[in-house]
Amino acid sequence: MIKKEKMKQSIQWMSARLKASRQLRGYRSRTAFALRCEIPLATYRTHETGEVEMRSSDVIRYAKILNISMAWLLTGEGDAFEHYKIQPTAIEKDNLSDYLQIAVFKIQREQKNNLRYMSMVLQDVNSHILK
Repeated sequence: MIKKEKMKQSIQWMSARLKASRQLRGYRSRTAFALRCEIPLATYRTHETGEVEMRSSDVIRYAKILNISMAWLLTGEGDAFEHYKIQPTAIEKDNLSDYLQIAVFKIQREQKNNLRYMSMVLQDVNSHILK
């Protein structure tokens, strides 16, 4: 169960980095970016929302088109823009940082809601067991 949750969280983080990078690079809509990547919108949507884990070929494609580090997209470690000729401005880097902070908050809030729900279920189960 713990491994599943960690994997799900990892996918959510990767999805948040993908979305932030897409927006930072000027693709205002998922549709525009999916067209640029030459993939179905539904496929891209599932990657950006974290519903489906990205394949390695998807990660390579996104990193290349967005001109970001594959390692950063996968793990969040290092600089997203290292080793690339087109460096973002300081403002773009600040926007990415702000977006990721918002994503962190949303993920933490979702985890708290999940914990509350699990706690309620456990209390309900315990009340039935104790009867």
